[in-house]
Amino acid sequence: MERIGLVLVTLLAFVSASHAQSNPIPFADFARPSEFSEVKISPGGEYLAVVSEYEGRAVVSVRSTSDMQLLNLVRASDRQRIGWFGWVSDDRLVVSPTLNLGWYEASVLTGELIAFDAEGGNHDLIFGYRAGQQQVGSKIKKEQPDEAYPTILDPLWDRKKEILVMTHPWESSGRSHPQAFRLNVYTGRKFPAGTSPIENPWSRLWLDQEKSLVLAAGHDEDGDYKVFHRRQGDWQLVTKYPDHLGGIKPVGLAPDGRAYIVDGSTEQTQGLALLDLESGETELLYRHPTVDVEAFESVLFSARDRRWIWNKEHTELLGVETMPGRPETHWLNPSHPEARLRRSLSAAFPDDNVSVSSQTRDGSKSVVYVRSDRNSGDYYLFDSEAKSVNFLVSARSWLDPESMAAMEPIEVTARDGTALHGYLTRPVGADEATPMVVLVHGGPTARDRWGFDSEVQMLANNGYAVLQINFRGSSGYGPAFMAAGYGQWGELTQDDITDATRWAIEQGYADADRICISGASFGAYSALMGVVREPDLYRCAIGVAGVYDLEWMHTRGDVQRTWRFKDYLANAIGTDQADLQARSPVNLAEHIKVPVFLAHGGQDERAPPSHAQAMKKALETTGKQVKWLYYSTEGHGFAEPDHRAQLYQQMVEFLNAHTASKALASAETEPPAKQ
Repeated sequence: MERIGLVLVTLLAFVSASHAQSNPIPFADFARPSEFSEVKISPGGEYLAVVSEYEGRAVVSVRSTSDMQLLNLVRASDRQRIGWFGWVSDDRLVVSPTLNLGWYEASVLTGELIAFDAEGGNHDLIFGYRAGQQQVGSKIKKEQPDEAYPTILDPLWDRKKEILVMTHPWESSGRSHPQAFRLNVYTGRKFPAGTSPIENPWSRLWLDQEKSLVLAAGHDEDGDYKVFHRRQGDWQLVTKYPDHLGGIKPVGLAPDGRAYIVDGSTEQTQGLALLDLESGETELLYRHPTVDVEAFESVLFSARDRRWIWNKEHTELLGVETMPGRPETHWLNPSHPEARLRRSLSAAFPDDNVSVSSQTRDGSKSVVYVRSDRNSGDYYLFDSEAKSVNFLVSARSWLDPESMAAMEPIEVTARDGTALHGYLTRPVGADEATPMVVLVHGGPTARDRWGFDSEVQMLANNGYAVLQINFRGSSGYGPAFMAAGYGQWGELTQDDITDATRWAIEQGYADADRICISGASFGAYSALMGVVREPDLYRCAIGVAGVYDLEWMHTRGDVQRTWRFKDYLANAIGTDQADLQARSPVNLAEHIKVPVFLAHGGQDERAPPSHAQAMKKALETTGKQVKWLYYSTEGHGFAEPDHRAQLYQQMVEFLNAHTASKALASAETEPPAKQ
């Protein structure tokens, strides 16, 4: 990353006004990444740091909270983005950059930490594989390079110049024990603070109230998940279990020394509980009857932990968010001042999901993040003393929420009586059956959620209802629901998707003669299996970055390269060769009667391009119509906005051609040339 001067102050607007767009909205507007992706206030409240996009490059800008004067700009180098960042003192920031390496849709962490002062100066690479090199603009030569990914365990406010980090060695360096260090945020010097007892680069460590390492958890080489407690300096095993069967996962330490855990040890949904590390006894705090309390491998400065609502010191869990349909919050300590504050903020935005992105040490000022199914996100500055809420920035100011479609939670009863949950998004103003796209999520151990989705909104804006169903095998509905999908790719999972599609027809939401199925990764596999198993239900199928040969899952791509995912594959798809062949779309092309659109990237390591090439050949051999979009520089999904816009445009043109829809594609400039 490089420093740039105040000459750009007039070029980067801190506040962007949204404006209405006429329908249909250009595909490029949906493909365009967020202009502002994160805003955080400094612990002392003097500064605001903002992550934004400017001329295709990621920028961290620092402004004065009092008058919004620009004080510093740090711009990422080419292909870099900001993975996560945070304040480590009242006037110093640490940034963890990511790099678009091509083989993943999202950029990946580089493992580096870059620190700089709020008002410029002391711009230092303090951790990473280049940390042993002399850095431009720094007089400090770092001790040695680190081939690892860091996680900030604690900012150590009382030390001011040090933070506590945990390092996860690169998998290329083999199995190893992650270590904890106190890291000087000016010099990069490290001081050992402990080692994980688990020989797994991605095992985790937690601190007690005294900042001592007392808890560790992670998978061993056999795929078992283990939890250790440190007593009198020695690590002792608390529990272990096969990960695919469910169990407990720590999420933090409670003030009384017990551990907050996600408990999935029963046939019910995963609940929130307290684990006594001495006796092993658990106390259930909350369990939702339908959906899980979901565990995250929390990074202190990451936005991923917004579902866990901690106090500002990150020492007490105040509440937890679940998503049975729209987000719901269960408060563990509703009388806590911070809990009351957050409830009042939510009341001020009744149709939105509200979270606190960051707040000052004394809690007087907070950055509030507000988003919904129709709003990709707005940031506000809340002053608890002045009782004021002031707008800061919008993530995508060019997309007017009033022009977006509502995502409605749905419940569908499968043919065997199982309740399935998902979402239906209908075009704005639709009051009769419309053409529909059944959009299958990837994973499949993932789930569709309520919230803003660019692809869903793009399809709705072009006249298509969008059906998303969390079929068996999806996460979020209890270990038993997820395990029900093991060995059922293309079978029970597909039956659930079929049942949801027929439900949408019966309810009058979808025109039965104008339905297509689409998805990416596992979703692409499912889209092709959908038209294999139900040749008369769908008019066309779209597969993006798809897996089409299940045998190759065991021999090609990055999933089978690690011990943990080998164990996952054995459970999820099985190992019987004949069975894998029978459930692979590449071997079933003769059963497909409708046109197929395949899109893939040449650098995809999750689903190597041989999957799409073989599927294309199999379809063409049987005389089927195949539309093809291929970028040699793309990976598991289309990361470049121009490529993604081209994908969206061709998807809609393909859908229009094969559903006889009256939806019109928006006028676009010439598509970018294939690479």
